[in-house]
Amino acid sequence: MADVDEHLARIEADGYTIVEDAIDPDRVDGLVADLAR
Repeated sequence: MADVDEHLARIEADGYTIVEDAIDPDRVDGLVADLAR
């Protein structure tokens, strides 16, 4: 739960947070290919 609290604190302070490995790399490749079309 500490990770969640840390992310919430970052959102409160900075307006965003970065969640490492939140999305599968293959999915990212697919999204990039779709956006390039």
